[in-house]
Amino acid sequence: MLLLEATSPGLRPSYQDYATSSSKNSDTVIVIMQPGGRIRDGYNINNFDASVSMKLAENAVFVLGNHYVFGGQSYGYCTNMQN
Repeated sequence: MLLLEATSPGLRPSYQDYATSSSKNSDTVIVIMQPGGRIRDGYNINNFDASVSMKLAENAVFVLGNHYVFGGQSYGYCTNMQN
């Protein structure tokens, strides 16, 4: 598994639909690889149209059963589990 903090217009909805400053915000990308290094799957985690970055914490990634758990920070939102 590879966890990336990335900035890319392809990871978010159309930039015309929300603040232009959102194009500079980072998202989290999870890449699942096979043992030989071939990419098996990938997931993008972002704040949709919010002009908010997701920052990853260092050394805060692990697998727990079938779940990938990682730490990080963001501003101005909370997850469903926090509501």
